[in-house]
This record gives sequence, structure tokens and C-alpha cells, in this order.
Amino acid sequence: MAIFAFTVGSLGDIISLIQLAKAVTKALCDSKGSSAEYFDLILEINSVVHTVESVQHELSVRGPDKLAPPVENGLHHAVRICVDLLRRMNEKILAWRRGFSITSWIIGKDAWLRLGWGLFTREELISLRRRLSGQIETMSILLMLCSVRERLDRFSDKQDEHALEIRRKQDELALEIRRIANGHINTTNMDPSDSSNIYDGPVRVSGLPRGESILDLSLFGKFNG
Repeated sequence: MAIFAFTVGSLGDIISLIQLAKAVTKALCDSKGSSAEYFDLILEINSVVHTVESVQHELSVRGPDKLAPPVENGLHHAVRICVDLLRRMNEKILAWRRGFSITSWIIGKDAWLRLGWGLFTREELISLRRRLSGQIETMSILLMLCSVRERLDRFSDKQDEHALEIRRKQDELALEIRRIANGHINTTNMDPSDSSNIYDGPVRVSGLPRGESILDLSLFGKFNG
């Protein structure tokens, strides 16, 4: 149930964030004479959107059930902070615009185009940028942790496969040793070119008189030498 709640809640937060970012960015771009701090804030908002889209991709590909709880909670918290910051900015912009009467909308719109850049003080803009930048950094680190964990999981799975293969080979070797010990030598898997399979010891020859039944083939080479 917690996973389902997180998935639905995060998706709603991501949609809200993208919509708020679009509205705030448009309002800031519409104001003429915007200061450099305004443009820097717009760039920061765009960075937030791109980072959150990466979060959405990570959740859709891996699923929250595959994320470690600290990573899951960290992403959720960072997205919510960004949503709250953008919502406050949007509410301040809407309150500013509502100050103009509907009957004088043309004058009000002109006033917004000329004076909208003064809605936020320089200190407010710097603070907003810093807080958004901090959440971007947090989400980037958490996404990096997701990537590292995924690579570690793949490595662990590969190690498990190797361990199973080694165990299988050990079992086959143990079975072959038991067959040899019981006198059931399996020659079907022997390689004729492998000299390690050649027996180079005393050979019992049948039909010889008593006391001459053992022939050491190694002596044969000495006599011929």
C-alpha cells in the first residue's frame, strides 16, 4: 500500500511541478526589463524540470519497489520541496495580477509588462535559486545512487551465476571420481590427444607363468635404448 501511495503521489507532484514551472517561467519571461537574476532563476527552473523528468524516468523503468527506502523517500521529499517553492512563486504572481482590475486589464497588462520584473527582490531571487539548486543536487545524487545500485545488482547476479556454474562442475567432478573409484571408468569423455589419460605404470599381463605376471613397461624403453 505504501508503494502504491508513493507512486500515485509522486506522479501527481511531478505533473504539478511541470505545470507550475511552465506558468512561472512564462510570467517571468513576459515581464520586460527583467534583471539577470530573473533569467538565472528561469534557467534554474528549467534545470529542475529536467531533473524531475529523470526522476520520473527512473521510477517508470525500475519502479519504486526496487528503490531503497532512503532513496525513495529522498526523491519524494526533494520533488515536494520544488513543488512548494514553485507554488509560492505562482501564488505571488497571481496575487500581483489580481491587484489590477478587470475593467482596466489592458492597463494592468501593460503595467505587468513594465513592472512585473520588480515582483521579487534580488534577495528573494537568489534565495529561490539557491533552494532549487540544492534540491537539484539532492535528486542528482540520489539518481546516481540508483545507477550504482543497479550496477551492483547486475554484478551480484553475475557472481551468483558463476558460483552456480562452479558448483555444477564440482558436482560433475565428484561424480566422475566416484565412478572411477567403483571401477566404472567413463572413457566416452576422454580426449585421445590428452596424454594425461594414458596409464604409465605396471601392467598385469595374463597367461604368463607364476611370478612373471607383472611387466613394467618403463623397463622396455631402457632395453631398446
